[in-house]
Amino acid sequence: MGLASLLFVASSAEASVEKKVIHMTVYSETGESAALRAIDGQPVIATNDTLKMSYRIVPEVIDKDTVRYTIYNGYDLNSAAPIEVIEARPDGKIHHGIRAAFKVSVTTVEEQALNTYPPEAPSADKARCCVTCGGWRYCCTPASGYCCTITTSCSSCRACN
Repeated sequence: MGLASLLFVASSAEASVEKKVIHMTVYSETGESAALRAIDGQPVIATNDTLKMSYRIVPEVIDKDTVRYTIYNGYDLNSAAPIEVIEARPDGKIHHGIRAAFKVSVTTVEEQALNTYPPEAPSADKARCCVTCGGWRYCCTPASGYCCTITTSCSSCRACN
């Protein structure tokens, strides 16, 4: 899936909010990996048009020792039903489901104070950033008042909402 780093961060010091940041790695069916950092509850989109696969991955910290990944079909954004739910502990072990064609591991979950900025100053690119690397396109759309950044070995981008 190519090496990627994804981090939802805030832009300026208007206010600070405590959020859980999940350090995780996603492994493709061919063994490629993407190292990601995401904020609890913020979705990550991973798409491979050649393989005709797209996933909306929503990580959620459900207790101090467990992250639940609710995985949706990325091509069917109207569907409320997940195609897979994977639970993982922050121990680096690789976990996989039955339907999704990837595996995931969590190395750490940490509480971080993230700065927010005024919602009246969104970025011109309508708060979506995407990077293609290794056949996979990684996209993020930040929540209001936050930014997201994707960095891979191929390129990087940043969007604020």
